[in-house]
Amino acid sequence: MTLTFILSFEIFLAGLAYYDWRYRLIKNKVILPAFLFAIFYRLIFQDHPWADSIAGLLVAGGIFFMLGVLGQAGGGDMKLMALVGFILGLSKIWSVLLIMNAFLIIVWLTKGNQAIPLAPIIFLAVTIQYLLFWVIV
Repeated sequence: MTLTFILSFEIFLAGLAYYDWRYRLIKNKVILPAFLFAIFYRLIFQDHPWADSIAGLLVAGGIFFMLGVLGQAGGGDMKLMALVGFILGLSKIWSVLLIMNAFLIIVWLTKGNQAIPLAPIIFLAVTIQYLLFWVIV
């Protein structure tokens, strides 16, 4: 992935995180164009196999779909994680999910079972994943 794409994706995630934090909502009119852009980007830049992107989408989207069925995630969170899975691919989505779990455990220990917006945690996890595995390594 190019640095320009990574920075653009991070700014996009930061905006979504803020909006979700403030309004507890992730709108389809933001996620769906981002998916189209991600597909267009993948057509131009073949930085990892398509199968990796599709598998990342299915795993991340599937895990969050199950959380949604259990009432622990909203529809916007499911679509956002499917997008993140598609962009990062299966090989990198596992580290994002692990980092998210660490943050969620901390939040759960401090706030209990209180509902929280997930986009800020997704943003932090993706940022840490990029810093640890793209910049440093």
